[in-house]
Amino acid sequence: MSANTDDNKDDGMIIAPFCGYHPPSDLMEIVASPPYDVISTDEARELCSKNNKSFLNVNKPEIQFNKTDNIDQYDDKVYKMGLTQLNNFIDNKWLIQDKSPNLYIYSQKMNDHQQYGLVCEALANQYENNLIKKHELTRKKKEDDRTKLTDIQSANVGPIFLFYKSVDKINELISNYITNNKPYCSFKGKYPSDNIEHKLWCISNIDIINKLTNYFKIYVSCSYIADGHHRIASAHRVYQKRKDKLKQQQLYTGNEKFNSFLAVLFPHDQLKILEYNRCIYKKIDKKIFLKSISTHWNYQKNKS
Repeated sequence: MSANTDDNKDDGMIIAPFCGYHPPSDLMEIVASPPYDVISTDEARELCSKNNKSFLNVNKPEIQFNKTDNIDQYDDKVYKMGLTQLNNFIDNKWLIQDKSPNLYIYSQKMNDHQQYGLVCEALANQYENNLIKKHELTRKKKEDDRTKLTDIQSANVGPIFLFYKSVDKINELISNYITNNKPYCSFKGKYPSDNIEHKLWCISNIDIINKLTNYFKIYVSCSYIADGHHRIASAHRVYQKRKDKLKQQQLYTGNEKFNSFLAVLFPHDQLKILEYNRCIYKKIDKKIFLKSISTHWNYQKNKS
C-alpha cells in the first residue's frame, strides 16, 4: 500500500502501512545483520561465510564474489547479484511478506536506554518539499551505489532513520499497544558491535493504523533525518527517474510503489545521541596533518 504522492502536500507527515517483508520470527536473529556501511567488504564476507542467511548477502552483494574474481564492487554484476540474493531469500522463505498492510513498532534497547520507532512508508515528495529535513551532504559515489541497487532490486533494503518532535497522543497509543500485545520477535544482536536488544510488533488493526496515520498528519509538521542521507537521496532519485518516465508516457498516477520509501520514525525525546569518531590509521607527520586540515577546519586540542 502506498500513500498518494499528490495528496496533502503541505500538511504534516504522511505515513502509510505496507505489506512488509521480514524474516519469520524464529529466523529473525539469524537474518539480522549490521548496517551495510559500518563494516568492510572483507568483514562482511567473513561474517557471511559462517551464516548464509545474513542479510548482508542482500544489501552488500559484492561479498558473493571472491577477491580473485577481480570484480569491482560497483560492477553491474554486483547489483544484479543483489537482486538474485533478494529473490533467493524470498524463495527460501527467509523473508516472508505480510498478507495485509501493517505499521510496525521497532524497539531498540541498549543497557538502560530504550526507544520505540514506527516503521512505515513515507513519501518521497515530502523529502523534496523539505518536510523531511536533511542536515548532511552526500557523496556521489555512495549515492550512485545505493541508487543502482535500489533501482535493480525495486526494494528498500534498509530503512531511513527519522525523528520528529514527540507527540503525547502518538506515544500513548504506541505504549498501550506494546503493553497489551506480545512482540512478533525479540532478540539480542549477536555481532560483537551490537549489544542491543531488538523487538518488533506488527500492527494490522485498521483502527489503530488510522489513528496513527491521522496523528502524524495532524500533529507532526515535519521530520528530520537522523541516519540514512544516502539511502533517502537514492530512494528519491529512483522515484524521480520512474516518475519522469511514466509522465512522458502519460501513465503516472501518484499511487505507484516507488512514490514511497521505507522509514522508521522515533520521537525526539527517546533518542540517545552517541559519539561518532573517526580514527586515522595511516602514519602521517603530525605537523603536516594539522596543516592540511587547517585549510578547511578549525581545530583544538582535547584538554582531557
